Amino acid sequence: MDGITLEFKYGDRIVGKTGNLEVLNTIYNQVRDRSISSVLRRLLLSNLDQLSTWFYINKQVSTLGIIVLVDDEFESPLGPIRINLKSNNIDRVIEWLCPE
Repeated sequence: MDGITLEFKYGDRIVGKTGNLEVLNTIYNQVRDRSISSVLRRLLLSNLDQLSTWFYINKQVSTLGIIVLVDDEFESPLGPIRINLKSNNIDRVIEWLCPE
């Protein structure tokens, strides 16, 4: 992926890091197209911890380029993808990604 540095960590996990919000454009666009902004906002706010937050997406469906949010890691048969967001302005990131 352009703009993301990938590292293998913790055995079978891959961690991608970037300082560019543009890599979230697919999620940004699908949240609006599929009217799931309020669901994502609820997940981000419930997982908020100071300067970071996170949410899960369905791993299997994401291979098709479709974002399906997952409330619980056991809802996804192959396990979910966990997306962590960390920023000194995490409130602004949340507001940009899924405004009220």
